[in-house]
Amino acid sequence: MEIGKQIANKCQGLPLAIVLVAGILTNEEKSQGRWKQVGETLNSTLAADPQLWMKTLELSYNHLPGHLKPCLLYFGAFPEDYQIRVEKLIWLWVAEGFITKTGEKRLEDVAKEYLMDLIGRSLLLVSKRGYDGEIKACGIHDLLREFCIKQGEEDFFLQRFLGYQRISVSTTSGQNIRSLLFFNSGCAGSWYPRFLSPSFKLLKVLDTSFIQILKYPIEVEQLVLLRYLTLDIIKENQDCYCNEERTERLILPPSISNLCYLETLILRTSRNSVDLPCYVWTMENMRHLCVSGNGKYRFCFPYLTSLDNRPLYDNLQTLSWAFYRKEFSVRAPNLKKLGLYGDMVDKKSLMFPDLHFLDHLQELKLWNEGVFNQNAHVLGRIKLPLNLTKLTLKNTYLNWDEMSTLGKSLPNLEGLKLSYRACIGKCWQTSDGEFPRLKFLKLKHVQVDQLEVSSNHFPVLQRLVLIQCNGLKKIPSEMGDIPTLQMIEVHWCHPSLANFAKEIKEEQESIGNNWLQMIESNNNVL
Repeated sequence: MEIGKQIANKCQGLPLAIVLVAGILTNEEKSQGRWKQVGETLNSTLAADPQLWMKTLELSYNHLPGHLKPCLLYFGAFPEDYQIRVEKLIWLWVAEGFITKTGEKRLEDVAKEYLMDLIGRSLLLVSKRGYDGEIKACGIHDLLREFCIKQGEEDFFLQRFLGYQRISVSTTSGQNIRSLLFFNSGCAGSWYPRFLSPSFKLLKVLDTSFIQILKYPIEVEQLVLLRYLTLDIIKENQDCYCNEERTERLILPPSISNLCYLETLILRTSRNSVDLPCYVWTMENMRHLCVSGNGKYRFCFPYLTSLDNRPLYDNLQTLSWAFYRKEFSVRAPNLKKLGLYGDMVDKKSLMFPDLHFLDHLQELKLWNEGVFNQNAHVLGRIKLPLNLTKLTLKNTYLNWDEMSTLGKSLPNLEGLKLSYRACIGKCWQTSDGEFPRLKFLKLKHVQVDQLEVSSNHFPVLQRLVLIQCNGLKKIPSEMGDIPTLQMIEVHWCHPSLANFAKEIKEEQESIGNNWLQMIESNNNVL
């Protein structure tokens, strides 16, 4: 007890110092001798320099295991107050080679353990959580970021530039660079290829999320060791000028397969479609293949079906948005996240893809592009993995009665998003046994006039989000009796819907339930 008081006194009231020292002690041996040693180290560092916090940060850094040090210093590369998505951070760490293989665990799972360790040591700040408590985004204290920059530069780990004009692209300057991350939105697309010269031949990570370009940069294929690549390709008439013929399609050349070590490819584009060459299937190290924005991509399946039946993409875990074909799914047995689009209507039935064999699949997004009419579809056979936890449906035109079938077929579903005519009809009437583990329910631009819900139909629901449900005028008061409900959000809906949400909140507060929160905005639809 006395040693603890001495350590607290040496922090001299600095909140960050107290938190960081607590993080050190949490991970040290619980012995008087070890705590005394930490206290003596703290005394010598704080007494020697008026910048007490910097010395405390150095002490905390020195007590880190070796495998966590580069993961922490990496935050020095991000702008001040930058909140990075955990998913992206983990993919970057893996591509950088910071993560050590542990038994049969995936590298991404080990990276998440590293992340939780840093959070447990009070070195990272959690900025966003999902409905299930999962950490979605994190950041770092400004003072700790300054330390990471200083330490990173001293260790020749990283170098920051405040303007791209200052970066030299001579034949020698890039020979030792392993990663380039850009955060300058003012970078011109015509200038971008200058950094794709052979002088950067050892580059493993190229993140150009903030640089918009007009076409696929063929120069990138000289970087044969790339593991992580982000491209933002816009239309010719969007924010930039180009003399090339305007096109809505983005066609990647077969030579992209030269990047045989590539693990993560993220394409953000305003083009309507992305064509991937058949040779992309030779890139067996691919772990995450994603398209965001307006783009969706198609594959060359004749080549794929000509291969034997062995699993082709054992490493692939993330894929979106892709045109659905069963031949591909069979060859990616370890998918965890999948986004598919295409015509899923057979006559008047909505036929979900047969994905029951994807035992590791946790998150699925389905976007139907078939038969855009106002006729409700019936649900065909459901062959989805039972361990599915998140499902998003768009433009599926399902009858609301089919939700009962869906709810009973996916007993482990925790998150359900229905958007843009995913379901149509007057009334959604739930019943017992549906969605027993559902925690998050989002309805966006769906056709429904009435909800008939009992409090025991969504027994563990935590969050209800309603967006542009213009026909819906009332939220059943029974939803307020769901013991786990924490949040109701109402946006761009009829004013009466927001009023009912307020009444539910007030009713719960009157009986002492003060945990229910409400968020509303732009509810002026008449």
